[in-house]
Amino acid sequence: PALSKKKVKISFKPSLRFDYNIKLICNAREKPVDDLMATIKQNAYLSEKYSINIVAKGDFPLLRFADIRNDQLSVSNLWEKFQLTTLNKELLTELKKEEADFNSKRTSQSVQDLQRNLKVFSWDFGKVPMSKVARQEKVTLTVRNVGGVDAEWVFKLPNDSEIELEPWADPGEPTPEQAFEQHIIDNSIFMIEPRTGSLKPGEQTDVNVYYVSKEVDFHHLKVVFHISHGKPLILHFKGETLSRRAHLRLCKDEFHIPPVPIGLEYSVTYPIEIKNLGITKLKYKVDLENVEKLNQENYNFRIFDVENPDGVLMPNEVQYLYTVFRPLEAKDYHISMPIKVSDIEGVVQNISLKLNGVGYQAEENKPSEVQFYEDLPKCRAHCDNDELQAAFSIEEIDFDEVDPDSSSKKRMVILYNMSQTQKLSFEFFKTGLLCTDNINLMPISGELEPNSHKNIKMVLKAAQLPTIFDGEIMCRIEYEDQGNRGDAGTINETHTGTKSVATHASEKKFLFIRLKKRSCLQKYVKSNSHDSAKDPVKPSMFLNNLFVDAMDDVFWDTEDTDKLFEKLEQEPTGTFQLLDEQDPPT
Repeated sequence: PALSKKKVKISFKPSLRFDYNIKLICNAREKPVDDLMATIKQNAYLSEKYSINIVAKGDFPLLRFADIRNDQLSVSNLWEKFQLTTLNKELLTELKKEEADFNSKRTSQSVQDLQRNLKVFSWDFGKVPMSKVARQEKVTLTVRNVGGVDAEWVFKLPNDSEIELEPWADPGEPTPEQAFEQHIIDNSIFMIEPRTGSLKPGEQTDVNVYYVSKEVDFHHLKVVFHISHGKPLILHFKGETLSRRAHLRLCKDEFHIPPVPIGLEYSVTYPIEIKNLGITKLKYKVDLENVEKLNQENYNFRIFDVENPDGVLMPNEVQYLYTVFRPLEAKDYHISMPIKVSDIEGVVQNISLKLNGVGYQAEENKPSEVQFYEDLPKCRAHCDNDELQAAFSIEEIDFDEVDPDSSSKKRMVILYNMSQTQKLSFEFFKTGLLCTDNINLMPISGELEPNSHKNIKMVLKAAQLPTIFDGEIMCRIEYEDQGNRGDAGTINETHTGTKSVATHASEKKFLFIRLKKRSCLQKYVKSNSHDSAKDPVKPSMFLNNLFVDAMDDVFWDTEDTDKLFEKLEQEPTGTFQLLDEQDPPT
């Protein structure tokens, strides 16, 4: 009727993740007089009265794990063990058919059946030594809604009703795997708090996951992480409680040394962190048989080597294996080195260290570097009242390429004490990560009043030998009611005979700063300015490397050289006089 209105309901149910822009046109006609109805079609009176543009976005809920924390382990260590780089990438991908089917209806499938269709990611709590009192390893993950719609999420354990069999079904006898899972659930070996939640776009919250070491065993549990109308995934919780023996940990299973130019005068040193997780002293020995074999296959050129292939680690001590790499040709190199670990009772471990290196000839042909740390948070996401109330302004320091003949590289971070009532003390521990380089921290230790901060200055002076490192330095944090602070140490240390400070997880809390440094390797490339096309008789860089390496072997591996050095040390004046009087060797 005239001078009236009518509501039109518009619903939007997108089938694709897409930005929609639709023009909605309203066609209308006026009621014609009765005598015209017989001769004029009604559609002739339709005309466009009004139009509107409707803009909408089709999206599914998107979550991302923005941070991960533990007061004993570094972010990089946890990020690697919880596979958060690959997990975050998967959460941002389009839903697959099997995932959409999982979301569209309830399912009676068990976790074992779901694993066939859903992707599985490992959340590894690591290895914990057995103690008289059950230890609780707490890891805090920050979940953030990075999408444009509300996101509801839930962690489903195998005994949750949503994934159990129907009541009328006879479950039968549980398999050994199912019985073991039920044992873990009944004893609360793995726990999640909270199990469910909802986030609006841009919001974030913390989820605490726990591993409680009550018995010596390897524990594992498959958990469904389900985002309503979004990605369902399987999280494979893992944790191992060790007997009272030693255990060596590598922070990665495989290492990629950044690309190195051929023709270097010196090998590049690349440190690899090792730690004793056990409660007894361990001895390690790297088997260099594969190294010797690879070097022989490359004209007896020293491609790979380990400067400290054996050593001793005290309980909870961190040291470094100093691997060296010097490519002979522009190609990829791969090596696997077995490591035998033993304690007072005998051999306790046999693990393998995998190294990859690549050589290149010209700077324009330099391959891309495989990142050691990928997609890590640059600083702490936020701080709750029940967590460590201390943080660095930034947790990643990149010194870029460093020339040993240039001035020192300087950086600065800020240490915050966010507690409103407690004073804290801090201390940076010495480390073998720096190889022969030297870094000064000013101050290296000190105290912070409540709700205050302190500037920490870093000055790196590179040594003459080329090094590449990606690693962390550790800072101990103690609040005034946790006990007296120990004596301050020093962080300046060469890697010869390095002994790092052992830490006790039950007594102190720690912060970590990631350090990255590359030597300016082109400075160490031997000059080779001849034109091989015009003068093919002159040795190439390839042959030059072989020749210099062979001369080094002749000089350093002879008994006469050793005797000469001994005589120089005992009778320097007489030895030089004797050399002057003798004829030069043929």
